[in-house]
Amino acid sequence: MQTSHQFISLYRQRISALERVAHGPPPRNGAQRQQGGPVEYRKLLQRFRQFLAEEERFWVQFILRFGRAFGLVEVQSALATLQIAQGDEDAPAEDVTNQSQPQGGRNNLGFPPEDPTVDVTPENPQQRQSQLYILSKALVCIGDILRYKELYNDGGGRPRAGHEDGPVAAPRGRGGRGAQQLPARERNYERAQRYYEQARALVPDEGNPSHQLAILSMYKKDTFGSVVHYYRALCVQQPYDPATENLATVLNKALEAWRKNPERPSLTEPRHKVAAFKNDVLVLHALWRLGVEETVTAGPKHAEQLSLDFADLMSDRVLPVETIRDVVLLSHGALLKHRKFRDPPLSGHRRSKSSGQDHPRTASASAIESQIATHVMTLYRTLMEVGSAEVAERPPEDAAEGDLAQKITAAFRRMLPALRVAGKWLRANVGYVTQRSTPKERRENDGQDRRKGRSTGVLISDMDLFWATYVQFLSALQRTFPLKELPALSAPLEEDIDLAGFIPLKRLLTDRAKARVGGDKVHPNDEQLMRISDILADARSVAQFDESPITLKGDCFVVGAGAAEEVFADGVAFNGTPVRTKFSSALVEEPLEQGEDDDIPDAMTDVTRTDDDPVQEAGNAFRTGLRSSTSDLGGDDEDEIVWN
Repeated sequence: MQTSHQFISLYRQRISALERVAHGPPPRNGAQRQQGGPVEYRKLLQRFRQFLAEEERFWVQFILRFGRAFGLVEVQSALATLQIAQGDEDAPAEDVTNQSQPQGGRNNLGFPPEDPTVDVTPENPQQRQSQLYILSKALVCIGDILRYKELYNDGGGRPRAGHEDGPVAAPRGRGGRGAQQLPARERNYERAQRYYEQARALVPDEGNPSHQLAILSMYKKDTFGSVVHYYRALCVQQPYDPATENLATVLNKALEAWRKNPERPSLTEPRHKVAAFKNDVLVLHALWRLGVEETVTAGPKHAEQLSLDFADLMSDRVLPVETIRDVVLLSHGALLKHRKFRDPPLSGHRRSKSSGQDHPRTASASAIESQIATHVMTLYRTLMEVGSAEVAERPPEDAAEGDLAQKITAAFRRMLPALRVAGKWLRANVGYVTQRSTPKERRENDGQDRRKGRSTGVLISDMDLFWATYVQFLSALQRTFPLKELPALSAPLEEDIDLAGFIPLKRLLTDRAKARVGGDKVHPNDEQLMRISDILADARSVAQFDESPITLKGDCFVVGAGAAEEVFADGVAFNGTPVRTKFSSALVEEPLEQGEDDDIPDAMTDVTRTDDDPVQEAGNAFRTGLRSSTSDLGGDDEDEIVWN
């Protein structure tokens, strides 16, 4: 894979050099033009495309042979989706027909003959997982090759080879006059995207495929989508380091654009409202990267307005279901990234456990974490507030009696995947939310801080309002959709498959291995009812947690007696409004050591890393190999293949 990368880099460098000569301005003052021209440029471009076709064929052969040799049946689903059959081993690449291959090319090397007497089946799960990682990297490799094949294809009205934008490449022949006036055809990276997606599905714990999907999103000028993928590349068991620097670059650009034009124009078109909302989300994430003074000044106000817009756009059915879910997902990713990829202390070494709350960098990190955690809970609360209004809607008059699906409004249908993901996060992190909800004096007397190894406080605001909304929404949901009448979750849903490996949810999503085999597809209405059933099941798990401030009495969720003594009845305040309790804020601590409520794998532990300077650990060949190929998104090599 490293060899392929080196050849591709050399080809691109030579093509760029010849392009400057062939398409650049004529030399001045009678100076001779440098060696090379349009003819040499076209020849080299053709050789590069031929090389990519040969590489594609080789890696397809490798995947088929490797998967068959080691009995990796897990790859069969990816092969079927990608329409790769066993007979493809001897077939030419897609755009290479009846052309003789150069001597010594990869297609003529072949693989050693298979020996059926040798059993190389993996002996243990670790070996099998390691081999699946290799297949995943090979799928990413093919995706990169297909991406470059499209990027350097200037036919069919596409822009000039190697460029995402610009005029149509001039046709060969008589000057090609007038061709420059035609709009360029948009490039299609669908094939590359499918390979990246299958690589991620095969090994969800690997961040490289998500990073490559982020690059495709940048090609499409989908900045919001690229940020989602960059967070996905970091919030896995094997995070992909270049995503940190690229994420910082994208967020910095969004912040600079916002600073130049901070006014909020009045928008009427739904698509413009969605675009503006997405940009506001990016600005908030960018603000969290600033110093504590600027973040504390602008962050909370921006987050508050964002939550109001979130509620309005959901109620008006303007936000697509994927956007609603991704906004929640980004908040989870931002919190994990801030906690586990922390700015280094001033000394440049790992912070001492004895460093106090007054340490400037510690105070800054805690203040920003407080904002992010508060935003996570505010988004969930906003979902439930809008959800409560939707659940209260009367079903259509012609709805059949007992048809629960008819009670799901169109707006609520869009929100259910995000509500389910938010509920999974709370269930996975309820200890983080509630562990420091007692007063500081009592924590010190009980010795909790010493036992947990905590030193500085992180304040999650408005937790009384959150829990009041939580019990009100869940109780209303359970009354409207009785759990015993709901279908049980029997197969992974779309978010289960798409978010597999996302560490903030701590593997609480349904395992994709439980997918139906040969059975009928579930009706969309039944899928939504399954989501509601699972949301209620997660809420019951939260209520059973020892430190949870809520309990389940009968079929009703209530705030526990210790949190609000007889304040609520059936999950609603007596006076119809939430009452502030001692859960008005939950005080949690910045973890220095992995605790019982913070079971993030070792790969994601605090590595004293900055947003602008990714860690390059000495002796780590993986990171060292990336150092030369990782580039800034704003440069010429922003889409460089990173092979590992």
